[in-house]
Amino acid sequence: MIRLDNLPDGIASRMLAQSGIAAIWKLHVAAAIAYRTGNLPAAASIMELADAAEREWMMVVNAPANTDDVTA
Repeated sequence: MIRLDNLPDGIASRMLAQSGIAAIWKLHVAAAIAYRTGNLPAAASIMELADAAEREWMMVVNAPANTDDVTA
């Protein structure tokens, strides 16, 4: 059975495995296109995937997930 609560994480993980960090950029571009064409629900869903991919990438490279965690 597919768990819907972590579906974006699974999709994002597979996209990263296939395309690497370029997947994050492609998702952001796709979200922007959806937004500009007026498809706000699709844009929000794609951004959710982009965020999940970015979180996964940051875990892989051992970087903080957001700038609030960075100390100067």
